[in-house]
Amino acid sequence: MYKKCKICDKTIKRNKTENKVIYSKRKYCSYQCYHLSTRNGKIIKCKVCKKPIYVWRKQINKRKYCSYKCKGIDRQLKLNRQCVLCKKTFKICSDYKVKRFCSLKCWGKYRKIHKYFTGNNNKKWKGDNVGYSGLHYWVYRQLGKPIKCKHCGTTNKKLQWANKSHQYKRNINDWLSLCVPCHKKYDLNCK
Repeated sequence: MYKKCKICDKTIKRNKTENKVIYSKRKYCSYQCYHLSTRNGKIIKCKVCKKPIYVWRKQINKRKYCSYKCKGIDRQLKLNRQCVLCKKTFKICSDYKVKRFCSLKCWGKYRKIHKYFTGNNNKKWKGDNVGYSGLHYWVYRQLGKPIKCKHCGTTNKKLQWANKSHQYKRNINDWLSLCVPCHKKYDLNCK
């Protein structure tokens, strides 16, 4: 009585040390066939060379190539795109199909022109409920780097933006540039 392997259809030979009960329970001819039966992935074709490759279940949506060589070949294939802002044509890798701008400069200009990323149009905008550091960052972006201290007139010291009313609201007219010593004196006099 000979049994056939479930994977390769070879006949399963009985070892000298095996008894009849153990032999009757065997389904595979070798450890290799047993491990092949436990695989729960999928066989897909390589995106470049169309060679079939086995992909584990976790990698089914991620893996597309059989080797790094095929991945490199595919990345060299370029697609022509047109920049949304300057209408200049540029090439992108086939993996990056959503790229819309030829450079970071064009992306920055696009953001400045279309104001839906800044101010009330931004989904993280807090209005007057912003914290201390967030408000100072907003003032620094609006007014730029302070150039001259309003009290002593120095330009060589470290300069900061100081709040006039100490209420910390989003009012650009409520801020003045001071050096660090003048800023400390100004804050102590107001308290």
